[in-house]
Amino acid sequence: MATIRTAITATLAVLALAGCPEAPSPAPSDAGPGRAASTADAAVRPTGATATTPTDDSPLDAAPRKHPEVRAMQFASDVKNKEPADKLSAARPGKRVYAHLVVRNRTPAPRTLTVTFTVDGVVRSTTDLEVERSWSYRTWAYVTLKPTDAGKLAVEVKDDLGERVAGAEIPIKGGP
Repeated sequence: MATIRTAITATLAVLALAGCPEAPSPAPSDAGPGRAASTADAAVRPTGATATTPTDDSPLDAAPRKHPEVRAMQFASDVKNKEPADKLSAARPGKRVYAHLVVRNRTPAPRTLTVTFTVDGVVRSTTDLEVERSWSYRTWAYVTLKPTDAGKLAVEVKDDLGERVAGAEIPIKGGP
């Protein structure tokens, strides 16, 4: 029994050392408890995944990305404690509407996302949001609708390379 344990321990030690980088690298600030980055992580990637294909939250999925990924986006009437206060299915004229984003930025550095709100096809506001490296970065932008607005409210999110990474729309209904 002791011989089997020794063999297993030796095998695990060899496997662990095979994936170690030559110089220790600090864990990213969002790595979570017990999670240290290593160069071995970058070599492992799910079959068929591409740089812009969303994948699961596996710690082995640390391959470099070309774009930040918008994992979730919703319209809300407010944001509290970095979370949407509610989920809007329609916007009301004269009210503020937030676009709350959950972004995974596994690129090597912080990135900028540009959020553009349009009201019935006309650009109303544009906001740049800096997104730090993170598995789940929460951020938001808002637009205040005019009392006379009607039609639909749309939001489009582009990264700093001009690539569209998300978009959504809701109708504008009712009065203030």
